[in-house]
Amino acid sequence: MPQLKELAQHPMDTITASIGGAVFRPDRINVGFTRDLLGFLHEQTQNDKTILAVIGGGGVARNAIEDARALGVTHQPSLDRIGILVTKENALLLAKIIEAHSMQFHLYDFGDILHKGVIYLRGGTEPGQTTDRVAVEAAIETKQCILLNISSIKGLYNRDEAGKLDPNQIIEHISWDEYLAMFPDDHTPGINIPFDREAAKLAQTNNMMVVLMGPDFDNINRFLDGKEFIGTIVHP
Repeated sequence: MPQLKELAQHPMDTITASIGGAVFRPDRINVGFTRDLLGFLHEQTQNDKTILAVIGGGGVARNAIEDARALGVTHQPSLDRIGILVTKENALLLAKIIEAHSMQFHLYDFGDILHKGVIYLRGGTEPGQTTDRVAVEAAIETKQCILLNISSIKGLYNRDEAGKLDPNQIIEHISWDEYLAMFPDDHTPGINIPFDREAAKLAQTNNMMVVLMGPDFDNINRFLDGKEFIGTIVHP
């Protein structure tokens, strides 16, 4: 299993993450995941960590986009804006849940100054960009070289002999060049791959590492502690 031993000696003060809409709100809010997330956020902020999370739209956004297409919306920026509205709604929903548990939060905008012990949340920004790309931009602005990508899959799956993705074969380490070669298609509204291509190219340009992992916070804590974890490290 992969690990970043350096994190044991040099823990991250700011944890930047892209959280997939499919784990937070696949249809209704995922109560089990959100409770685990609240526990994780409480523990980290009690230790003066800063959290900056960008929330995706997941299946709710994709369904809204598909329905709009079926009803005659063909303008791609308009379809993107439909998805963006869902991501913003997800960020606000999570913010209100966090507020109900007496944790400090702020709806993040670029240029904001980050403070210790505060949770910063946001959704998408503009057409043509996924929330993965927004998360990379936020990490760059806040000078973070590691981004967590928390989704419904445990990592980047290898393919079996039949060419199908095999969840029992997780690629532990992969370069950005290798990753981009696996997913050659351009952006379309509602696209669903482990980590968006444009976000990947921006992360590569900025020598950023992205860690693909599932919604298991014991596993996420093992990664943050510099221990072996289940997931994929995508690196320059």
